[in-house]
Amino acid sequence: MLFLLGWATGFSNVTAQKNVTHSIISQHYSKIRLIHKMRDVVNLRSLSLRKLLASNVSQMTIDEEYARYQQLAADFLLLNEQYSGYSLAVVESQLFQQAIEQANDLQLRQDQQVKKALLQSTENKGLDTSIVSRISSLDEFEFDWQKEQALYAAFNALLSVESELSQQAHEKAEVLYARNLQFIVIIAMLSLILSFMVVHFVVRRETRARAMLVAQKDQVELTFRDTSKNSNLDNLLHWHAAHDGLTGLVSRREFEVLLAQLLQDARSNRRNHAILYVELEHFNIVNDTCGHVAGDALLQQLAVILEAKTRGSDVVSRLGDNQFGFLLNSCSLHKAEDIANALKRIIQEFRFSWKTYVFKLNVSIGVLGVRHNSLSVAKLMSDASAACYIAKEKDFDSVWVQRVDDNEIMLRRDEMILTSHINQALEGGRFSIYKQRIKSTDQNAHEDLYELLIRMLDDSGNEILPMAFIPAAERYSMMPDIDRWMIKQVFSRLAESHQDSAELGIVCINLSGQTLSQEMFLDFVVHQIQITKVNPHRLCFEITETAAIANLQHVTRLISVLRSMGCKFALDDFGSGMSSFTYLRNFTVDFLKIDGSFVCNMN
Repeated sequence: MLFLLGWATGFSNVTAQKNVTHSIISQHYSKIRLIHKMRDVVNLRSLSLRKLLASNVSQMTIDEEYARYQQLAADFLLLNEQYSGYSLAVVESQLFQQAIEQANDLQLRQDQQVKKALLQSTENKGLDTSIVSRISSLDEFEFDWQKEQALYAAFNALLSVESELSQQAHEKAEVLYARNLQFIVIIAMLSLILSFMVVHFVVRRETRARAMLVAQKDQVELTFRDTSKNSNLDNLLHWHAAHDGLTGLVSRREFEVLLAQLLQDARSNRRNHAILYVELEHFNIVNDTCGHVAGDALLQQLAVILEAKTRGSDVVSRLGDNQFGFLLNSCSLHKAEDIANALKRIIQEFRFSWKTYVFKLNVSIGVLGVRHNSLSVAKLMSDASAACYIAKEKDFDSVWVQRVDDNEIMLRRDEMILTSHINQALEGGRFSIYKQRIKSTDQNAHEDLYELLIRMLDDSGNEILPMAFIPAAERYSMMPDIDRWMIKQVFSRLAESHQDSAELGIVCINLSGQTLSQEMFLDFVVHQIQITKVNPHRLCFEITETAAIANLQHVTRLISVLRSMGCKFALDDFGSGMSSFTYLRNFTVDFLKIDGSFVCNMN
């Protein structure tokens, strides 16, 4: 009986100790869960604050987000009270008090930012104040982010203490368990078979209890893993991948992803959407005059204005250096045209000030529908770009809407395709040069002139006449590359022939206006003369009167330098300009080629 009493006492102690330990560890586990919830609420409040301060949200979204922001504050207070209701050790109480003080400080600053954002939304302040507030908010975000990380560190410290206390309770339970188990084993040895059966029963139960304690310990430790830092980093990387780093607008890649979603919606639900392709004109003037820092500031200011003037369901993207894209959700083509004209007026009225300079921008906008029968994202982007180019050609500050079977769009698309063939021809040398003799009516003339003409070869070797590819090359600024290729080929061939052979005559090379506008073109020609050692007296450069007048300063210097080396110049299409005789005095040329309208039917 004494053995049974001793066994019962030992078993009772083990059971009681197990229950106490289990209760302690359960409390620590509950406190850990409360700490994690408080930290999550802090993180959600910060995300809610960022949405409130975003510049592209509607008033309804602001009201809903503000209500959520206030509810999170109430949730944090409730979690605080629940944690305080537990029995806390001194170190737990101190760390928890520090965390609460930091949380209150952070909440106070965030409440101030929210009030400022709500006040700014109500007062509807102007652009300059909006930008200053946005910059200020960014600085405050950085400062609050540091406070937020400090608060997370305080919570992590509190979690570490909870882990240590739980570990201590577990270790104490193991010590007491070992002692009681030893006592029971001794009793069991004395009580022979009966005690052996009892010990076997107790050991079996306590083994399970110990496995439970170990499992709880491990669970307390899958809990301590701090995923907040990795989660914040993932969110940041995702945001940067989907947005333009300068303006904060959606990136071109993300724009195409969202466009693909709209296209799928149009096919599935037969809803109509629209694209606006916007290009700023004369943007390079700002960069050239004030530097790229000023250009970046202009884009940032304009991005804020454009995003603020769009509907909440629309998307604004920066597609290129001076190009923006708009995705208009559930929007008819007629409505999209109205939005495009409204955006055009906004940009026309916008004035960018930098130091003592004030700039006015022009804009070209292409409007394109996204319908159920649209072929692909790539074709939509190509057509939208082509529509923008048509708007630019028609007139600056113009809007072009693509209609069904738009011949202008098809023409621009064909020209875009042709530009790839021109690039391939330049890289593969698939051009041929012809010469056409210009015979003098003076029978005593000693030298003949030859005008050089260029043809492009397709993949099969068939010739493509200049009027088929020159317009596309001019439209997409490819003429300088063609002119440079022509000069290299002609100079090399002339250098290979007899330099002093008079019967070879003079060759006339046409230069485009785009080429004449390049500052480095003169250096290129001089360098080619020097390395090929071609006879400059056999060279005549032919420029149109219109191109010469448009690039007066460059052309005057070009003529002066190359004529001093022995080259000749011809002024083509003379008389087609309105001020021919006024500007003629500025050019020292050797030949005038009178415009055909003046010499038609001269015989």
